[in-house]
Amino acid sequence: MDSVLRQIDWKAVDRSIAARLPDALGVLAELVSEPSTLGHEAGSQRIVQRELERLGFAVELHDVDPAALAGEPASGYPLVDYRDRPIVIGRRAGTSQRSLLIQGHVDVVPAGAEAMWTSPPYTATERDGWLYGRGAGDMKGGIAMALLAIAALQEAAPAALDGALSFASVIEEECGGNGALAALLAGAVADGVVIPEPTSLDLLIGGVGVLWVEVEVARASAHAGHPLPGMSALDGALAIAQALRELAAGFEGADAATRPPTERYHVNIGTLTAGEWISNMPAQARLGARVGFPTALSPAEAQEHVRAAIAAVDPTAGIRFTGFRAE
Repeated sequence: MDSVLRQIDWKAVDRSIAARLPDALGVLAELVSEPSTLGHEAGSQRIVQRELERLGFAVELHDVDPAALAGEPASGYPLVDYRDRPIVIGRRAGTSQRSLLIQGHVDVVPAGAEAMWTSPPYTATERDGWLYGRGAGDMKGGIAMALLAIAALQEAAPAALDGALSFASVIEEECGGNGALAALLAGAVADGVVIPEPTSLDLLIGGVGVLWVEVEVARASAHAGHPLPGMSALDGALAIAQALRELAAGFEGADAATRPPTERYHVNIGTLTAGEWISNMPAQARLGARVGFPTALSPAEAQEHVRAAIAAVDPTAGIRFTGFRAE
């Protein structure tokens, strides 16, 4: 294989990429225009399917089967129904012994406060040589880039693609990983895998464990004119948030000597709701947290650490794990 790579006319590959770039940017603009948030990924997947078929891949659509994932200890907790949300797998046979899988995800997180965007989030907008829109970077740009690279190699250096090549486009990368796990169970495997995430072209070869947890806090409440200690569910929720941050700090302190500096066990409080009347102390509060944990722990072990940290603050708090429970 190394001798094949040395024989490739890489300038010809560059010319092919340059010639095909406008079409690739058009595909990226199409992908960005699809608001593929959780539960709405089908439109983007149809675009990827079309492009893979255009490149000569045999394309399969697979539904994510929650029953098949239920026995997998690191599967995510399903958040919505899986109907009309397929994973797309393209396969191309090869003649060499080596095989390669390219994998990307089409799902995006919500755009948030759209009034704060300088251009509509689901409209691809070119400005100063950059293309803006939700998912343009993470990671629809990576999918378009990989498709462009395959097309250019097919034209200018087909010998570079003599091994079996697979392309998996998945869902739920942002909230549990069940799409990638379903692709794995469907046979999307290879000797090597390239995931063209936006990493500033640095290689990312490690990571941390991740889990999501929702916590409900209830208190008796009181009027703001006569506040009583411990009667605010919001204060209770904030105390739990602090306990989770201290848990993560403890994780980092425990393996400081061996932990790579790129691995940090962040806690993010992503959602927080409380109260229904400004002059009352909130009787109920709910927070949603993302907790990072060391890869030496299994997801189940990390969950037990989280349960203990929450119970130490409020043994009556309701705890529900959701989304990620990733190694």
